[in-house]
Amino acid sequence: MTVDAALRVEGLITDVRYAFRQLLRNRGFSAIAMLTLALGIGATTGIFSILNAWIIQPLPLKDPQQLVIFWRAAPASPGEPAYHFNWRDYVVFRERSHTFQSIGASFERGYTLTGSGEPENLNGGILSRTLLSTLGVSAFRGRLFLPGDETGPPVAVISHALWTKRFHQSLAVLGKTLTLNEKPFTVVGILPPGFSYRVLDAPHDVDVWTLIQAGDPNYKQDSAAAVAIVGRLHAGVTLNQARSEIALLQQENDRHYPDVPASTAMLDGLQRDNTRTLRSSLIVLGGAVGLLLLIACTNTASLIVGRNIQREKEFAIRAALGSSARRLLVQLLVENLVLYVISGGLGLLIAFASVRGFVAWNPFGALPAQPLTVSLPVLGMAATVTLLSGLIFGGYPAFRASRLKVQEGLRSGSSGASAARGELRSLGIIVVTQIALSVILLIGASLLLTTYLHLHAQALGFNPADTHVVQLSLSHKRYGSDTQLTQFADRLSERLRALPGVVSEGMTYFLRLSNAGTEIFQIDSRRDLTGEHLPQAVPVTVGPGYFQAMGISTVAGRDFSDSDVQTTRPVALINEEAVQRYFPDKNPVGEHLRIGDPKDPATPKNPWLEVVGVVASTKSTRYNQIAWEARPEVYTDYRQQQIHQYFLNTDYTTMFFVLRTRRGVTLGDAAIQKAVWSEDPDLPVGAIKSVGDMVAALRTQPQVRARLTSVFAGLTLLLAAIGIYGVMAQSVAQRYREIGIRMALGADRRKVVLLILKQGFGLTLAGVLLGTMAGVVAVRFMKSLLYGVTANSPATYLGVVAVVCLVALGASYLPARRAATVDPVRSLRAE
Repeated sequence: MTVDAALRVEGLITDVRYAFRQLLRNRGFSAIAMLTLALGIGATTGIFSILNAWIIQPLPLKDPQQLVIFWRAAPASPGEPAYHFNWRDYVVFRERSHTFQSIGASFERGYTLTGSGEPENLNGGILSRTLLSTLGVSAFRGRLFLPGDETGPPVAVISHALWTKRFHQSLAVLGKTLTLNEKPFTVVGILPPGFSYRVLDAPHDVDVWTLIQAGDPNYKQDSAAAVAIVGRLHAGVTLNQARSEIALLQQENDRHYPDVPASTAMLDGLQRDNTRTLRSSLIVLGGAVGLLLLIACTNTASLIVGRNIQREKEFAIRAALGSSARRLLVQLLVENLVLYVISGGLGLLIAFASVRGFVAWNPFGALPAQPLTVSLPVLGMAATVTLLSGLIFGGYPAFRASRLKVQEGLRSGSSGASAARGELRSLGIIVVTQIALSVILLIGASLLLTTYLHLHAQALGFNPADTHVVQLSLSHKRYGSDTQLTQFADRLSERLRALPGVVSEGMTYFLRLSNAGTEIFQIDSRRDLTGEHLPQAVPVTVGPGYFQAMGISTVAGRDFSDSDVQTTRPVALINEEAVQRYFPDKNPVGEHLRIGDPKDPATPKNPWLEVVGVVASTKSTRYNQIAWEARPEVYTDYRQQQIHQYFLNTDYTTMFFVLRTRRGVTLGDAAIQKAVWSEDPDLPVGAIKSVGDMVAALRTQPQVRARLTSVFAGLTLLLAAIGIYGVMAQSVAQRYREIGIRMALGADRRKVVLLILKQGFGLTLAGVLLGTMAGVVAVRFMKSLLYGVTANSPATYLGVVAVVCLVALGASYLPARRAATVDPVRSLRAE
């Protein structure tokens, strides 16, 4: 090391030591600055960790950038999935596509594991043999599916999580026979621990995979069974090229099947598909925390400028003794970087805590496939942000201080008297920027909070309070007829009604809270309606007591009764939304309707139904849609329905039993399990869900956005208040002599207070105007996230302006009050 280099290192060490002494000497400044920066850096690092795990980190699959998922999109929303493709589409794409190396298909299938220990519901999936090879996954233990498995005995591959939880990582499970939905499957392999394959933001991974076998009646060559299709692009093929090819193949195939709904092929990356519904929330949170970091940095910059003003005489003496401006600049930069580095370390502690808290909270109901931790890339980002912030926001005050004129600095009094007007202007600009950024974030947070409050207060048409849901999956092997299903439902309903605290109970095959599909139906008195003019409604099959259990009121006619059975005339109820759309000028009670295509003849599967009652409309939500809306619904009695026709593509039938209890009664899982197992000891009973919790889960996205942005907005407002207070306090110190002269000439305390408040209000007004103009532009990108409020809501903007002005007034009042206590005689002697 040369002498010059050694001297530079020694000087740097000296500057670092001096920086630590300065921080210890100014403990109040140090504490506020470090806390401010630590909050900004910690929140930014924590949110970046979440963004990194969800969006930035690639999926734990081989070359995930080559994986593409196929959807059908409705013409009105070409960028959003609307329908799955069918098995027959998959066959065409697999055989005729030239842009993909391989293509695989799968679909979710619930499995009930019985015969070895307590019965358990598993998240299952059925797949084509090519899917796992398309994803590029290898077996962790055993093997995956082979060509011979398509014609041999049924086999299964289980997840590493199920192997660990259920089988305690015993290799004896390989070759073991599992009874899934009353069918034997031989376990041939275990998937690796990092494997994750989800479709449409599924909140969970699959526990067990089974194979679509040759000869499966549900998956013939021309089968319309829905499947999720994934392909791996050839090297060098772009996504747009694949889209063009698949669109042509889809159009050609659809010509043979006129019953397919109008749609267009939509191809997207599998990684993007995994965060489709979360992406908007994550981007909003990223933008909010970015503003928070900017405000924290500008706040610290204003504190540093204020401290430098107080040290003007020190800087002038150094300059007079021969210190160069460059030497002073380096020293101040080192001081500021030390401050930022320490704050960055504290921020990392906040980041680690916030990420752990987020994982425990799990507000989205799902965690990313990648581990959500403060990883090395995140630590690198935090270090970069800390150093850049220190150089930019610490370098500006240092540069300003290094340009101080010696004579002007030496004239500054030791009582904190006068600073150059340029420094105060710099402080004013910083504070105006802080206020503007705070206003932007407050506007966004207010709109999102208003959205959530509107959703929370929205009448849904049913009462979720004190209502619980028991979901059961009944195997077709043991419940293979409608009569068996009906008898089981009748017996279990009777037992559940007898539980202590249960007020009412009702069964349904379809609990329509979200993603309910509609079907066309025919009105006997309006047979002139054809084609696209045919009415559509959501079909719901329920039992007696369902409307009472859900808190849905009957507004006309009657409810289903015990006399409505298979041998009596089929009846139906419709909701008020259906009445408003299809029976606007008449009483629908007594009308006849039939669910299904009018071209199909009436059969026992889709008979003519007599409308015997009207119930209140209930609201539900759809995939990736924030609004809840009422849609026409047709209710039928489960005892009059041939329900198996709706579950032809599965091995089981799903039943939902809805229980309403007296207020304050806790419904124990053990009592419900006992009631279920008294009817069938092999039926697994999962967690008993509250309808209120199910509704809240469907409102998770707006709630998370509103809560976190409100927290960030509150922090920015606090930081802006600290900035205003600092500027006004510094202004009072700079105008100390001026205020004394004013008071000596007769100015009373009230006028002095108004003088300072006027200055603070001027800065606030400038920041509010700038922030409002920027906010109007920024919220345009949030329109799709709003409900019940417009992006340009006057009430929101006026409310934000009022809050900011009140906070600024409070922050300015303390320095103004201190100015009113200035002693004129002492102030005139100060210089």
